[in-house]
Amino acid sequence: MIIVAMENDGNMLRTELPKPTDDLVDDLGSIGITEPLKSITLSKDSPYNTKLYSESVLGQAIIERLSERDSLAALNDLCYQLYKGFDDTFKAEIINESNARGIQDLRTLFGTDIPLDMNKFTIKAQLDYAPSQLFPSRCVVEKTVPIAHEDFMHLMNAPMKPNAVIKENIDKMFYDHSDDTEHCLLLIDMQTGDGILVQSEGNDFAKQAQYIPNARKLYDEFRQDHAKEVKFYCPLKVVWDMDYEDNEVYPEDAADYYDNIKQALAEDEMPEERDRGLMYWYRDQGDGIDDKVYSARMDVEVYEGELVGVITAKIVGELTDDENRTFKDYITGQLSDGAGEGFEQRPISTSGGDILVSFWNGDNDCWQLIHEDEFDGEFPEPDEDIDDNIIMGGM
Repeated sequence: MIIVAMENDGNMLRTELPKPTDDLVDDLGSIGITEPLKSITLSKDSPYNTKLYSESVLGQAIIERLSERDSLAALNDLCYQLYKGFDDTFKAEIINESNARGIQDLRTLFGTDIPLDMNKFTIKAQLDYAPSQLFPSRCVVEKTVPIAHEDFMHLMNAPMKPNAVIKENIDKMFYDHSDDTEHCLLLIDMQTGDGILVQSEGNDFAKQAQYIPNARKLYDEFRQDHAKEVKFYCPLKVVWDMDYEDNEVYPEDAADYYDNIKQALAEDEMPEERDRGLMYWYRDQGDGIDDKVYSARMDVEVYEGELVGVITAKIVGELTDDENRTFKDYITGQLSDGAGEGFEQRPISTSGGDILVSFWNGDNDCWQLIHEDEFDGEFPEPDEDIDDNIIMGGM
């Protein structure tokens, strides 16, 4: 409606009213103007060399009736009052036929509502409109939360209603002025994979939101591209598939069957596990694990001539101490009772006969899962000191 041109320390600004107050403050701040909007007058003697323009008849009529004591804040409020409703020509005629001088007179002239044409049906409603220019924000996803399809559709249809998930994650959403970045929550529909990007600005509803089609696919591609590989080592128990007492295959001998075991692990992987391995079965508890650990797979490796078990994980960022313990607890459960239990019952053919391979040796007191940074080829005895990067069986 009205174009405002301002200058400060050689920096130029051109912005259009009406505009949300926060956006207008940001515009002024971009050229170093930090004083309150209500303190900035439209006087010709303004230190900011303020000039007003308009291509609409209504905007021109308003500009002609302004006084030098009017403020930028008051002008913005007036523009909000008048930019909806009857056509600009109708409102301009009301102004031009009046004796109004200054914004207060103009607001009094129209009262709280624009005069109604009694020959036409009139209803009050908030209409969304396409802005003349788009200014995409830089959005950083602080956390993703999968939600049921029903909850997703409820949020889509009623974004301004209080939402329990948004309330639980208010601290994840904020604006960082230092780098002009919105930090957001990404809610993903578990059925369709679509998402809603939310910046609640400290509220328990989606004050700012954007629908993101194929959000799950986009997020998973990001994690695949940015995840780093981290290994965790554990002892293996390898035995001949025969009914006699001394049937153990020692680690140095088991190394000869590395290729056979690798092939068996690949064949044992279920279709659902193709992308994320054991993490496909992880049930997100809001602990950050499902976000940071993209995948985890059972594997084997020959380390200094001996065969050892390996969990190869792809992790985005760094796990906290609590996340590290939670992840290892989950993997321990998978190796002892989940995928590992199923794999150890599968005979693997080798040149020397069938073998059975277990990632869990059955001894809760001496089974360990050790981070690659701590692994030196030896698994500590139960009475040795073990740091937080090692997890004991049964803990």
